[in-house]
Amino acid sequence: MNEEARTHLERYRSEWSAVDDTLYALCAGDNRPHTSRPVVFAKVILIARAYSTQIERGIPLAPEDRMGSGSAITLLADWMCKSQQRVDALIAPLPAADAAPSAENLQVSCSAVHGLVKLLVEGLLLEQRDKVEQSGRRRPRNYSPVSFASKYLHFHAPCVPVYDSYAVNHAKDLRKRTEYADLVLECPTLTADYARYCRALWAASRTTGYEDLTVKELDAILLSTKWSS
Repeated sequence: MNEEARTHLERYRSEWSAVDDTLYALCAGDNRPHTSRPVVFAKVILIARAYSTQIERGIPLAPEDRMGSGSAITLLADWMCKSQQRVDALIAPLPAADAAPSAENLQVSCSAVHGLVKLLVEGLLLEQRDKVEQSGRRRPRNYSPVSFASKYLHFHAPCVPVYDSYAVNHAKDLRKRTEYADLVLECPTLTADYARYCRALWAASRTTGYEDLTVKELDAILLSTKWSS
């Protein structure tokens, strides 16, 4: 591991890891299912805001939905409560324990992230676009909630890589590695970019000095610096 990567890893462990531990605890045990409305609201709001998912920018608001600065997040949390069974069905197969990336866990991660993105796109986002159009305003453009979906699922199952534009850009060189080509992940077009990032993360984890790092530790390095072994 080079010095820059080591510096960013230590910075994550000394600063952000406590934030992550708090969010992991919020989404673990009895809180993992979406059965408590107050807990669901806490999970959605804290993860969306702490990790700058910008999901609120992708939720169109009709005039009757505008209740203040937190209107979009409130709609999202309410939708998650109403979609409890479908969301929990996506989370249930995911391992709750943290670990280094594995081919099996990356595949189930791709499936779960695709599932939640599809639920959001065909559910809440479509409903809100229709409402906006019916109110006489121009129909909003489509939005992909991959960042929110991956980060939300990650705190319920730490094996799920988080998708962030900075990390994706920093990981581009990893696509040249043979390990990237060796890992095949089944993932529909809707979340194909997420699958590519998972394959890049897999290639990073096969590098000497990085083998024992967790998904989140690898992500912390890629979030802060361009990949260089």
